[in-house]
Amino acid sequence: MRFGAAAGCLLAVLCLASFAGSAAGNRTGAPVARSRAIAAYAAMQRAFYSPASKSYVETAGKARAAQAWPYSQALWATIDVSRLTGSSADLAARLRGLADYDTGAGYAPIFGSRGSIFYDDNLWIALALLDVADHGGPADVGSVQALFHLVAGAWDTDTTHPCPGGVFWTATPANRDRNAVTTANAALLAIELYERTGKASYLSWARRAYAWTERCLGTSSGLVRDHIDLGGRIDPTTWSYNQGAMIATAVHLYEATHEDTYLAQAQRLADAALAEIGDPIHSGEPAVFLAIFYRDLLELTDADPSRSQDRAALQTFADEAWSQARNPKTDLFDFGGPATLLDQAAMVEIYAELAGAD
Repeated sequence: MRFGAAAGCLLAVLCLASFAGSAAGNRTGAPVARSRAIAAYAAMQRAFYSPASKSYVETAGKARAAQAWPYSQALWATIDVSRLTGSSADLAARLRGLADYDTGAGYAPIFGSRGSIFYDDNLWIALALLDVADHGGPADVGSVQALFHLVAGAWDTDTTHPCPGGVFWTATPANRDRNAVTTANAALLAIELYERTGKASYLSWARRAYAWTERCLGTSSGLVRDHIDLGGRIDPTTWSYNQGAMIATAVHLYEATHEDTYLAQAQRLADAALAEIGDPIHSGEPAVFLAIFYRDLLELTDADPSRSQDRAALQTFADEAWSQARNPKTDLFDFGGPATLLDQAAMVEIYAELAGAD
């Protein structure tokens, strides 16, 4: 099937507010966060969007078309801002733009539907499409289910491998790593599909994938490492977005099963991840990883409203980024290199989360 078939202008609204947040200083609150989200989105459209190709470039001032990974985050940013403004024209355009990555059997990484499939790209897009469908937008759960089955088909079934199981990162035989980003996010997608369809197979799959990630990539602190290769070597990096996927999955498993262990695991992991990140803007974490982490972390905050520290951590990063990493003349964010679509989309998502775009 053609996944891109799931499917202007917010800019009239956005341009009015493009610099509206610049005078707000570091004050907190949903109205300020909303103006910042809209301003950051307007800057993203000015700097990265190409009306001619109806797509994005990856780096401001460069001609290279965005790959599926940054495009997926621009899609998330557009979803959030369309919810804040009530305008859906740009969202419809982003959904149509998925056709530029559509192979008919999943999304390819390179604009023009080229390259071997990366399963994490397909998961980011699937989770975004599910969010659109949940809010009555032009996407359907059937397309998301097809993407899930694509990713589930990449589960390692060779019992001779070290720690057999897990979802491979990519379809190319040159890389056989099994990653947290694919396995934990596939678990998250599975449990969310269970909530929408009631199919027990999705619940059992989510349990298995969550347990594998914890068993094969987990640490004594509860954090999960990045990936394991076929030689049994484990990359020890504990990226924030992998912790977020495990937290959100545990919360959904708790809500689906009422097993307190899952909630306790989510709380323990959240505390460990916040401690590991420390001061987020100086943590070395890419802004996009932090945006995904905080989006997932707030799933726990919703389930356990006593966790005021979660939103406070998000607010600290948002305020520091606004004052330290943003060019006030352009509203573009620079975290130590040229302005990128990934960073800009991430900051749109950060401010939209604080504004309540859920």
